[in-house]
Amino acid sequence: MQITEKAKKIIEKEFTGDTCNALELITRACPCCGRAFSCKPIRALKRTLRDEAVEINGIYVVMDDTTRRQSVYVTIDESEGELVIRDETPTSLLNNSGKRHLVTGIESWYIKREN
Repeated sequence: MQITEKAKKIIEKEFTGDTCNALELITRACPCCGRAFSCKPIRALKRTLRDEAVEINGIYVVMDDTTRRQSVYVTIDESEGELVIRDETPTSLLNNSGKRHLVTGIESWYIKREN
């Protein structure tokens, strides 16, 4: 998994103060392509950061083991000032029909802010 520098700047703006200090990356079932990723800023305990989080480009990311295995080809990036998650897993490694949301083979999900 990667977090680009542009994405890091957007994420760090969300982390101001004591409200958030990590991202939680989640895998969920998607009816058309098998899986989808989403993430949200969270306030994690120090123990969680130490034991469960992965530091990627200076950002702590909390995820379960399944998500960790499936996020090898995931990049959190910026597009038009918004964060996007790109799953660039080669079609040959997908354990479903290989369907993709986009013709280009790169799937993107905008990260929705939860207020």
